[in-house]
Amino acid sequence: RIELLASSLPETDQAREVQELLGTAIEITRTLSVDLSPPVLEGGGIAEGLEWLARQMHELHGLTVRVQAEPLPQELPRDTITLLLQLVRELFFNVAKHAGVRDASVVVAKEAGGLRLDIVDHGRGFNPDEVQEGFGLVSVRERVDLLGGTLEIASQEGSGTRTTLRLPSRS
Repeated sequence: RIELLASSLPETDQAREVQELLGTAIEITRTLSVDLSPPVLEGGGIAEGLEWLARQMHELHGLTVRVQAEPLPQELPRDTITLLLQLVRELFFNVAKHAGVRDASVVVAKEAGGLRLDIVDHGRGFNPDEVQEGFGLVSVRERVDLLGGTLEIASQEGSGTRTTLRLPSRS
């Protein structure tokens, strides 16, 4: 409708700006929709979702991610997978932004009582006791808590980082 309206009015910088802003808003909305619930999850599980995320991180941030996911006895609910992908994406953003490396890995494994995800990089590391809000780790920890899980961070300056998410099995 804006294009129709714009075609009936004299061309102005304001009209062009409104069209550009609307186009940008539509594109952002589409991107967010895919990010919040990737289409790959329609027929896939956590491994397929992590492979999709690895491709996305490489395309958008130049981060090469190696995915290793062992078969799970039963696939996770889609809402849990979606949340896990959001958490892992936040951790990969941290690697891309702060670690000073261009590669990382994620390992998914079943363990007694649940599921474990390890996100590992061999970058500059940091002191976990001095975590700033800006790192997103506080938000990740809060969301893992909502799932009844735990977040463990093992890192030292100059030695990389291993972040472990543990989630209990759903009965």
